[in-house]
Order: sequence, then C-alpha cells, then structure tokens
Amino acid sequence: MARNDRPLIDFMLQERQRNGYPSNDIGEVFELFAFEQVLKEFDLSKEKLEDGWVDGSLDGGIDGVYVFINGNLYSGQKHFLWPRKNTDLTICILTCKHADDFKQAPLDAMYPTLQQFWDISIPNAKFANQYSEDLSEARERYVTAMSSLALTGPRIEVRLIYACRGDTSAIGDSIRNRMNQLEIQVHDFLGDCKVEKQFVGASELLALSRKRKAESLSIPVLAHLVHDGDNYVVIVRLEDYYKFVSDESGMLRRYLFDSNVRDYLGLNEVNSDIDSTLKNPGAANFWWLNNGVTIIGSGARMSGGKIHIDNVQIVNGLQTTETIFRHFSSGLTVSADNNLMVKILTTTDESVRDAIIQATNNQSAIVKHTLHATDKIQRDIEDILAQNDFYYERRPGYYKNQGKPKNQSITPLELASALICIVFKNPYKAYRLKSKFMQSERQYSQIFSDKLPLLMWPVITRIYLYARDYVLTAKSGNEKAGKLVAQFVPVLCLSVLARRFGSFGFSVNELLSLETSFPSHADFEAILASVPTSVFGRKAKVTRSSYRHIAESFLVAFASKFSIPYSSNIGKWEPISANDATNSIEREDPPNAEIIEKVNRLLPRQPWPRGIDEVIAKALKVRRSFVSAAINLLIAQGRWKIQRDGIIYDEAGNAIEVDASRSDLSIDEVNQIIAGSIKSEIPVVEYNGIRVLQLIKR
Repeated sequence: MARNDRPLIDFMLQERQRNGYPSNDIGEVFELFAFEQVLKEFDLSKEKLEDGWVDGSLDGGIDGVYVFINGNLYSGQKHFLWPRKNTDLTICILTCKHADDFKQAPLDAMYPTLQQFWDISIPNAKFANQYSEDLSEARERYVTAMSSLALTGPRIEVRLIYACRGDTSAIGDSIRNRMNQLEIQVHDFLGDCKVEKQFVGASELLALSRKRKAESLSIPVLAHLVHDGDNYVVIVRLEDYYKFVSDESGMLRRYLFDSNVRDYLGLNEVNSDIDSTLKNPGAANFWWLNNGVTIIGSGARMSGGKIHIDNVQIVNGLQTTETIFRHFSSGLTVSADNNLMVKILTTTDESVRDAIIQATNNQSAIVKHTLHATDKIQRDIEDILAQNDFYYERRPGYYKNQGKPKNQSITPLELASALICIVFKNPYKAYRLKSKFMQSERQYSQIFSDKLPLLMWPVITRIYLYARDYVLTAKSGNEKAGKLVAQFVPVLCLSVLARRFGSFGFSVNELLSLETSFPSHADFEAILASVPTSVFGRKAKVTRSSYRHIAESFLVAFASKFSIPYSSNIGKWEPISANDATNSIEREDPPNAEIIEKVNRLLPRQPWPRGIDEVIAKALKVRRSFVSAAINLLIAQGRWKIQRDGIIYDEAGNAIEVDASRSDLSIDEVNQIIAGSIKSEIPVVEYNGIRVLQLIKR
C-alpha cells in the first residue's frame, strides 16, 4: 500500500462527513463509501444502497446484504418480474470497519450468523427473533430469491467482502483462514456455487473511487440511414455495440441506463426470442428482426468512421442491450458480425428528453410506477422547488452530479416521508420509509397527488431539510448522529409545527401561510431543550416496530410541556392496500347506511368492551377500520356517546361514566385531571373535538 493511500481516503471521508453524507458519524460515512465503491459495477443510488444497509444492534456482524438478479437489485418488490431461465443470482455480504487494519473479530462475528442466514429451512420468523429487523428483511429477500428461482437453475455467486482502511498485503493467515471457513460454509448450504472472497483496503478503495463514468463514448459505424443535424440513425456491428456498453473491466456500464424506466426483465418471451436469434448462426441479420436502441446525448459527431456521443443515455433498448451483453460476455461469438440499428438523438431540453423516454418505452409490459420520474407532477415539483432554491432528485444523482448542496437537495422518498409526517401526521410511517413503499400505483398516487396545492411542496421541503440540518449540526459530536437524524426528524417536523399553530390539527392552508424564515434552529432548539430526548440516544437499535412507542413518548411529553392537546389522529393515517382492491375501497369510501345500521344493532350498551369494533367486523366480514368509521358516524349523529378507553363523555366533554373493569378512576377524578385541577401523569388528548384521558398507550 502506498503511504498516501490511507490519508487520501481519509480526506474523502472527512469531506463527506462535513457535508453530512450520509451523516456526521465517520463509521456510517465509511460504510456507505465502501458500499458505493465495491458495488460500483451495479451503479446503485443512495436509496438502493441504504436498502441493503443492515448495520446496527443485532446485525450479527454484517453491515450490508445485497441480492442481485441478473445484475439488478432485488429489494423485495412485490411486482418483481422473475426471469424464467438463464438467471444469475448474486448475493453480496459485506462487513465494513473504519479501522487501520484487518482483524479477525468481524469475520468471527459473521460466522454463526451466516450459519443460520444460508439455511433456508429455518423460518424467517425464527431468524427474526434473534436478529435485527433490517437483517431479517435482507435474509427474507435472499430466501425469496432462492425459492422463486429454484426451477430456473440459477447460476449462484456469493461475494464475501471485508472492507477497511488497512493494507491487504499485510493480512494475517488466521484472517484469511477464517474467510476460507466462510467460503466452506457457503458451499455446505448452496453447493457448487461460485464464491468470491474480497479483502478491500485503502489502496483498493482509492482505485475504485477513481473509476469514472465515461462522459463521451464512440462506436464504429457501418452505414448511415438518417443524418439530420446532430441526430443520426446508424447501423453498427453487434460485437462493436457490446464493446460500446462494456467498461474496461468487461462489466456492463449500467450508468448508461439512468434515464431508462425499467430494469432488465430477464428471459421473458421477447428477450428469449432475442437470445435465440443471437445464438442461431442461420438466422436473418439481427437488425431486420429487432427495433434497435435509442440513445439520447448532449452532442454527437462523426469522425474517422466512428460516431462520438457525449453524455450517453440509452433510453430505449435495455432489454436488447442486456441480452446482447450477456450473449457476448459468456464467450459466444455467434452473430458478432450481425448488425444493430441505433437511433441517436441530441437534446439538452429536459421536457423533450422525458417525452422521448415515455414514447419509446412501450414495447414490453412494465409496472406503471417505473415511469413516474417523468410524470407531470414530478416535473412540477422539481420546478416549484427550484424556484425556492431546492433541488429535487427525481432522477437519482442528477443534481448531486452537478455539485448542488446536499442540504438543499431532497429525493422523492424523502419528500414522501416529509408529506406523510407533516400533512398526514404519521411520523411513525415516515420513519425510515423504504423505496418499495411507492412501488404500488395506489400508494404513489396518494402521496404525489395533483389535488394537493403545488406551493405546499417547498414548504414541507423546507421544514424537513431544516430539521435534518439542525439534527446534524446539533448532534455533530455524537457518534450516532446519522441514526439520530432518522429518529428525530419526523417528530421534530411535527412538533415544531404543532408549537407554531398551538395544535396538531393544523391544515395545509395554514402551512401555506408560514413565513419563509420559519423554522429556524432556535425553533428546534426550544423543543429539544424542553423535552427529554435520552430515549433516542439509547444504545439498543431503534427498529421501525419499536419506533412508534419511542416517538409517541416524545410527542406526548412535548404536548404536555407546551400545553398542546395531544391529538388521537397522530399515526392514524395508513396507505391504501396495494393488494386488496375491496379493502382499498372500504378505506376510501364512508360506510353506507345499511352498514351503519348493522353496526348500530350489534353495539352493546356503553361502556363498550375493548375490541368491540373487531368483534363486529368479524361478524359482518368487513374491515375493522370500516366498523370504526361507522361507530364514529353514529357518535357524530348523537345516537351514541363519545367513548375513549372505557370512559364515556357528554357533548360538553364531561365524563359521565367510567368502566370500573378498565379504570379505578372516579368520574370526578377524570374531570379534574382533564381540567388540570389535579396533577396526573395520564396524558390528556384531543378526541372527537373534546379533551379526554388516554389510558392506553397507542
């Protein structure tokens, strides 16, 4: 290792740490940096990298797990199109340590974990009892891939990767032997698969970081069909096209498809036909049978029998391209002299580029959500945010690659999280939102709705980014700063607005009335200085399932401190089910008169026992939330009294009856606690327009 390699890596890490990317925690900064470099061939966005990031408490010594199907990341998508044959399954297991040298301990920690991870006979529920939620989800993706591809006889490759800032030439024998034992372990469970062991140190990370995407590529041309200004339609050799889309290591240049709207679909019917044509030496010339590919560039010119294209983006022909790449990269030479038609269009107009992408991507069946980057609402959001000095990464990395400030940039997933928290008032759902959340057309349309005011987007963007910036600044000395961002930002966004409006029930119109100077660091500081936040800094990892209790404790304490009624609506919003159209309709539409009357007849005398809505839902064979909606309507009609946690209230908000089996409070004590005339730790919340006691944690 050259003496300057480690200091150069440290300079890169320090720069990212200063920019809060992904946080101020140097360990997290190194992990994401290492993931980017060792997985560079897959060209993953930050959000896709984070999908496989499993570091934390109960991670079993594993920091990253990534499952690739034919080179495309599988992140648990419900609509994933599984290839029918000729499949490559790649599983990458990573441990990354911000240390000066390689040690055996990280590999020792992984060994017992992987003993269970690889064993698909162990139920996921049993695995989840021992390990973190993130690692359990990653393991479930591996098991799902194995079972879904079992009949295709996939070629399996496992990559075991250990990265640190050490010197790979100085790795001891005991460490290499331990890695060999991990390889044997893989073969014990997966049989005759390929196992690649990688030790990645400072020198290797530096070399990988210097691999740059080519800004200009060229390909020999056999014939011109059309030449219109800087736009061309040309014929090229298939083998030359294969070299055009391959990098110096022989890997597919996946970054060429940033603007494409779909991943490789595997060997579906269309791609199987392409593959058969390539393998058939007696087939007609390839370009007679194939529509070719479409490339967009910022410039194109002919010189020396080649066409040179700047900023190449293949916007149509991913299926053709990947099938050609897989054919020639396997060593076959059949069809090398066959030809391909390539359409080259040059434009820097984003609306024109998007129109071309939409128009040219209609040949294979695709999931509709994959086209959303070019939706009008997405372009509208990008435009309105730009007018307010924010940068919307609707196309992954577009503004990052232009050097725009990280603290002024927001991704669609972050914006969705901000909206769910601020507008729908569900910080629990907003916490660590996963990209697969919006892979449902129904859920996507709930979030990015053109019924919402366009001017709302810069407001919620400002609040979200300012909260994120505040946490990174305030917690810069905390080694867990990155994790604290995810934990604090949702509750801070909701709290700062509740304090500003004196209620959690603020409306979108009220949001639009906010001055652009709001919020400031002082607004956030006032909240954190007054509310105990030690629960967020605890050593044990906060999971999505445990976050609700922790965040609710924070919000209840905040509401009490600032004398703001705690709303029972917090956390109630849920996305429409992507799988059950009937349930979706029930969730959207109010219950009809017939259902309301059925619910009314089945309700016993008040106080109702706990879970009465579930009992009635089972009797009527409808959703529990549907029954709850009917009960609320009956209460609103005055046919039943307001009831909360076994206590009945009149229209003025006075307690009139208490279920003795659920509380030992008297009616007078309830009313005095609500009035504040006696002190109590029982939260007082807002429910159906009145102040009531919350006896049960929700």
